Amino acid sequence: MSKPRKAYKIAERRRERAEALGGQTYPIEGLDGSIVEIPLMAFWSEELTKQVFDGEYPGDGEVLRMAIAGTWPKEEAEERLAALADLRLQTGDIHEIIREVLAIAPTDDQDVDEEDEGEAGAGDSQAAPPATATKKKASAAGKSRSSSTQ
Repeated sequence: MSKPRKAYKIAERRRERAEALGGQTYPIEGLDGSIVEIPLMAFWSEELTKQVFDGEYPGDGEVLRMAIAGTWPKEEAEERLAALADLRLQTGDIHEIIREVLAIAPTDDQDVDEEDEGEAGAGDSQAAPPATATKKKASAAGKSRSSSTQ
C-alpha cells in the first residue's frame, strides 16, 4: 500500500521561508533613521521575476524599484519608491542590498544535482549574476544569487 502524498501547503511554506529569511522584506535604514523595505526575491510573483530577468538585466537599482512597484498596490508603491529615492543610495549600497534581496533560502527537502553541488561549494563570494539564476530557474531555488553593479 502506497503512502499518501503530502500536500504542499502554500501558507505554511511561505511562513517557514519568511522565518528562515528573517521576514519577507529586506529593511534599509536611511541616514535619518527612516526605513524602506524591499521585498525579497523569494516572495516575488512569477510575473515580477520574468519582468526583471527576461531579456537584458535592467540594473540593480531598477530591480529594487521594480520589486517595490510589483509588490504593493500603486499608491503604496509610489510612497515606498519616493522613500527609496530619498535614501540617495550609492552604487556600493545598491550592490550590497541587491545581494540580500536576490538571496533565496535553501530548503531541507530540495534535491541538488551534481552540477549545483559544485556551485554550492564555491561559497557566496562567487555568487552568479542574475542572468545565471534565471537560466537555471529550476535549480536556483537553493542558491544565493547576486548581481554585479551595472
